Amino acid sequence: MIGPYQIVGERFWFGKTFYDGEGNTGVGGFGYFDPEERKYGVFSPPELADWSASALLVEEKDIWLGLVRHPEGAPYSGGL
Repeated sequence: MIGPYQIVGERFWFGKTFYDGEGNTGVGGFGYFDPEERKYGVFSPPELADWSASALLVEEKDIWLGLVRHPEGAPYSGGL
C-alpha cells in the first residue's frame, strides 16, 4: 500500500507500508510516479525489506524514511 507521500516537481514520491501479522507480510521500500514520462520507479533495498514507511522527506539529493513495523499488537519504530 502507499503510505506517506510527497509531491516534488512533477513526481509523486511515496513510501510503502504493510501489515505484518497473522500470516501477512510485505516488502518495504519507496518509489515515485512521474506523470510526464508515465513511469514508476520503485526501490526496495535489503535494509528496508522488513520495514514500512511511516514518514517521508524528499530533498534534492537525499530521501529520508521513518521506519515502523506493524505486527500484531502495537507498532514499533525502526528510526530513520
